[in-house]
Amino acid sequence: MLVPHSRLLIPLDDLDPRDAAPLSDTALTPYHAIKRSLHRLTPGSTAVVVGSESTLALAGQALAFEGDLTLLGLAGGTIEYGAMTLPWGARIATTYWGTAAELMEVLNLAQSGSIEIRTERVPLEGVADAYARLARGEVESRIVAWPSG
Repeated sequence: MLVPHSRLLIPLDDLDPRDAAPLSDTALTPYHAIKRSLHRLTPGSTAVVVGSESTLALAGQALAFEGDLTLLGLAGGTIEYGAMTLPWGARIATTYWGTAAELMEVLNLAQSGSIEIRTERVPLEGVADAYARLARGEVESRIVAWPSG
């Protein structure tokens, strides 16, 4: 990939690019969602991070008076929404990704050891097998494809 200007790059310092790559999605998207609702998270409140249909129904049930529900990423899903289906004052939003400043914050959290994403590194020639294992539900981490050599 040819980057047109260095201002579009984010320094990784000592963070391995293979570890940093999944952070730009796996960590940044929920980080952005939580930051957007942080002002509403008071002592005793609940934060539910939703990224799939299987947790969406539970999140709708956990949504309290004047609560926030943020649907993350592109996993899809539906939630019934109307004047009488959710608590009064509740807000629903969507988000995908985050800002460059938030990505730098996430990378700093990873560099400090505050967050860690489990990854499995595979050579480019192993991508087809990795996809097959993913389809069979045999992958419990993020797959990072990397050129050999």
